[in-house]
Amino acid sequence: EDCVEAVKYALAAGYAHIDTASIYKNEADIAAALKAAGGRSQVFITTKVSPYEQGTVKAREAVERSLSQLDTDYVDCVLIH
Repeated sequence: EDCVEAVKYALAAGYAHIDTASIYKNEADIAAALKAAGGRSQVFITTKVSPYEQGTVKAREAVERSLSQLDTDYVDCVLIH
């Protein structure tokens, strides 16, 4: 709940970039905050593949999980954590 409120407040204040990672375990909260704020059309989202999710197959699966958790069809940037 704290994460949801913090992200909603940041978006209302004009933030336009969210930096997250599956290892942070907050992607579902970020999705909830984005939904409450009216969507993500103006928000740049970065997520990261953890060191435990390296390699073609594991990285693809990790990104697919992140997309599901973030409740979006795309992210703007994927980094190796």
